[in-house]
Amino acid sequence: GMEIIMSNNIYAIIFENVVKNIIVADDYSLADTLAKASYGNDAFAVDSSRYATAIGDLYEGGIFYHILEDGTKMPVEYIPTEKELIENLNQKIVEIQNLLTDIYELKLSMNYILVLLKNTLTEISDKLSGTPDMKSIANVYADLIERSIKTGEIYKSIEEVPDLIRDSVRNILINRNINV
Repeated sequence: GMEIIMSNNIYAIIFENVVKNIIVADDYSLADTLAKASYGNDAFAVDSSRYATAIGDLYEGGIFYHILEDGTKMPVEYIPTEKELIENLNQKIVEIQNLLTDIYELKLSMNYILVLLKNTLTEISDKLSGTPDMKSIANVYADLIERSIKTGEIYKSIEEVPDLIRDSVRNILINRNINV
């Protein structure tokens, strides 16, 4: 479509709280002069470029209103500029990015046991005597995680920990008041 560049503004001529006319003018003072020339000194112009207002609408307290058939006052919708639309969109993008970050961090903390274990199975097997039961395995994992949380070390090796052990580890850590 053709791009229409508007240098002029659209003004509503207001008299006794009613939009009497809608005109295009170069500037406000011209529009206001025309308003007073047409309707007397109590009339004035309002820039209505960003409002889909019509003759007969109300103008009260700086707001345009359409009057519906049943007499209800409906505020006339503001038409945002492209710049405002883009700023609004950018704000929404930032909110979505923040949400994604929160989700990602939540996922990281849920997967702490899986993802943040640097120490290999040797360290684990060293600490386990005899035939390891789930509780002792979970305790070793929990110790590693607790240490990594307290020292800020990152355990990098990705060791698939079975769900049962993982849940058990989480419970141990929760009992120790450590959030995972």
